[in-house]
Amino acid sequence: MILGALVDVGVPLARMRRAVESLKIEGWRLSSRRVTRAGLTARKVSVRVRGDHHGRTWSEIRRIVQSGDLEPDVRARALAVFRRLIDAEAQVHGLAPEKVHLHEAGGIDAIVDVVGACVGFAHLALRRIVVSTLTTGFGTVRCSHGVYPVPAPATARLIIGVPVRGGELEVERLTPTGAAILTTVADHWGPLPAMRPTAVGYGAGDRDLGEDPNFLTMILGEETGASAVDDPGGGAETLVIEFNVDDAPPQVLAYASERLFAGGALEVYTTPIQMKKGTLGPSVDHPGSAGPPRSTGVDRSRGDDDPGTALSSGWPNRAGSRAVGRDDALRKGEDQGGLSRRTGGAGVA
Repeated sequence: MILGALVDVGVPLARMRRAVESLKIEGWRLSSRRVTRAGLTARKVSVRVRGDHHGRTWSEIRRIVQSGDLEPDVRARALAVFRRLIDAEAQVHGLAPEKVHLHEAGGIDAIVDVVGACVGFAHLALRRIVVSTLTTGFGTVRCSHGVYPVPAPATARLIIGVPVRGGELEVERLTPTGAAILTTVADHWGPLPAMRPTAVGYGAGDRDLGEDPNFLTMILGEETGASAVDDPGGGAETLVIEFNVDDAPPQVLAYASERLFAGGALEVYTTPIQMKKGTLGPSVDHPGSAGPPRSTGVDRSRGDDDPGTALSSGWPNRAGSRAVGRDDALRKGEDQGGLSRRTGGAGVA
């Protein structure tokens, strides 16, 4: 559904295909066609896979994503999606994240879905993404481990804190992969914000559910004024955490950035600075909506792999933080080479 909606609003399928072709995976095919759902036309993007095996670990998935010629923000977001999946499965099965094997969500089709979606959102370069209440469906679904209730256990973990509804149809409407993508890219949850629509797309699901359209609606637009999502908590402020690191190699900084994005940081960027005794070191900034544990998605009580433990300076205390307007935080990120976001927004219903 997500890929179909992205293509329907103008993302070139060829751009998604080129990105996936750069990954070290084989035996897949990406195609697009128009279909009809409940009398309405929608875009169906299909991923066909030949001879794949499921059961990939976090290290295997990370190796595949990092093998491709992807833009930095696409790679970081794709890894953030899969890390959310890994963490959810780890909690469900009572395993350490590195011991988790993603079955359906670790297949080549899921990798194509996630990377393709991240390419699509990067192409649109949206300033804000608002997602409406998610419909999970109800009943049961057969997975590799057996017959599970809907929403599936991993999906249920992923939608904690998110507005959802069961719906009227006894069928799975929200998969773990879809939940991971939407909860990673969403900046806000709620109704369509005040905007001037510029494009609308419909991404069709696999099933034809009769009178239920079974598609995802994506509306692009330019903001027209104040909206409820601009001030969800009584003040549109973003906490910017800044700290200096004096001996971390680039690989460690890149990994720490992935974990920050995975935890919901709006931007992550580093600035070369000169430190004491003339040595060079990076200054790390990551605008987010709370302190380090929430910004990084780290639960230290579970022994999570905290990116702060790889940096000799550790996480800064709150004295090293400052609150700024959300727009100012995003603008500063653009100036420093962070995620490129054009003025505009998207509603996903």
